[in-house]
Amino acid sequence: MASLTYVRKVDARPIGHFHRNAFQQGIKYLPMIRDPAFLLQEELIAHIFGREGDNGFTLGRLLKEDIAVRLPWQRLFNSHMGVFGNTGSGKSNTLTKLYTVLFEQKAAAIGEKSRFVILDFNGEYTGGQMVPPESKTVFQLSTRAAPAGGAQAAGSTFPLHEHEFWNAEILSLLFQATQNTQRPFLNRLIEGKRRFAANHNSLSAYARAKFREAFCAGECKSATLDLMRNVSKVLQHDALTEILKGTRGRGPTGR
Repeated sequence: MASLTYVRKVDARPIGHFHRNAFQQGIKYLPMIRDPAFLLQEELIAHIFGREGDNGFTLGRLLKEDIAVRLPWQRLFNSHMGVFGNTGSGKSNTLTKLYTVLFEQKAAAIGEKSRFVILDFNGEYTGGQMVPPESKTVFQLSTRAAPAGGAQAAGSTFPLHEHEFWNAEILSLLFQATQNTQRPFLNRLIEGKRRFAANHNSLSAYARAKFREAFCAGECKSATLDLMRNVSKVLQHDALTEILKGTRGRGPTGR
């Protein structure tokens, strides 16, 4: 009876090469058909997974070789980074491990230099993940309207500094402003606020002037009158009364 013969095939992909005992990413020499292949020595494998790494930033160890996997944490967190993979491939665990090791081992090096904002749509990091609960602030944000007659839950609003809100890019995104028409208006609004914010009651003075121009002009434009009427409907009665003080009797008709 003829003996059985087994043929084993291994799919391999070159990822780099060694030059002067240092691993370099990228292909310098392409393997030829029927070239011999050898298993790397364990010390060379350590050069691949621990190259340019920091002994104080170790993500884990290879299961078979028990070699530490180290990364250059300053370069890693100082630039854009993406974690890609299929569902269930371990993206969330990888991200959690990266930041857990960072906060555990490099908190003193980070100090007061950096702040981290994590947008967590699935609630995966609101508990004790990455850092203890007492070391982070969790905001339970929601796009749903508050119940009728009730206020939103405590901590449901994200704190935003005034100068961060009064920004042309932010307001353009919020209001989906058009480039040629609405964005110039927002720019004028922000510039006017910057120039006159220090003046006492500058907004009320501006509103009085616009009401005076609309209702006390010799020939009032109907579009302007309709606009100011809509503004008066939005304003509460007390606020409108306060704004209109001093406008009576100043125009040509005294309206």
